[in-house]
Amino acid sequence: MQLLIDIDGVLKKGDNIFPEAEGFLKKINASEKVGACLLSNSTVFDGQTAIDFLQGKIGALPNISAITAIDVAKAYASTFKSYKFIGDKAAQPYFDSCSSDAPEAIIIGDLGLDWNAEIMNKIFRYAMNGAELVALQMNKYGVKQEDIQLDAGAYISGIAYACDQNPTLIGKPSQQFFKTSIEKTKKAEGPLFMIGDDLTGDIQGGQNAGATACLVMTGKTNEQILNKSSVRPDLIFNNLDELGQYFDEKELW
Repeated sequence: MQLLIDIDGVLKKGDNIFPEAEGFLKKINASEKVGACLLSNSTVFDGQTAIDFLQGKIGALPNISAITAIDVAKAYASTFKSYKFIGDKAAQPYFDSCSSDAPEAIIIGDLGLDWNAEIMNKIFRYAMNGAELVALQMNKYGVKQEDIQLDAGAYISGIAYACDQNPTLIGKPSQQFFKTSIEKTKKAEGPLFMIGDDLTGDIQGGQNAGATACLVMTGKTNEQILNKSSVRPDLIFNNLDELGQYFDEKELW
């Protein structure tokens, strides 16, 4: 069995690991039948940082890999002669600095509540001067401090509309992101499952990649959002314990 598992909203909320996540990950790690890759659209930390965080909470996970939008963006940025990164300061060390006033690309992360007209105009001017817009993620909204708020996709879409450009999407639900993630499941055999809490990035993206998409109701999607959406998960579980019981019944791990 191959598992792609979203991190935020499925395994943890903020800095707190869900109680059921420890047993779930340890069972995966101990199984010879499962290959797993943890996914995140994070524009702040890379996959190794994600693994280090989880291991600091629950112990060693040597058989589980992880990838974030940062990892894929670093590889893509290296294909340009010059680029600028605009995003959270915590992500700056992952990208080379660029002094060019006419970069070939603008790698755009997230700025939380720090988005403003000045920053959007700066990105817009680079794009109008020929720079490719490269978005680490295009989430419409996210959950921060117990409430939903606009995410990077809302702002980047406005810039793209103004400059008549379709941004290159690096994170979920891009097929390149899912292709890279599947390759990290260590070529395990059997069915492919995508486990997530986001209807577009996780569920629809996973289905487009050929996975059975499992919605876990511990993150950003609630019953109201699910009922209004045209995206239909293949399977729905209240938490990882229920999903684990499903895998038990199917003898998948």
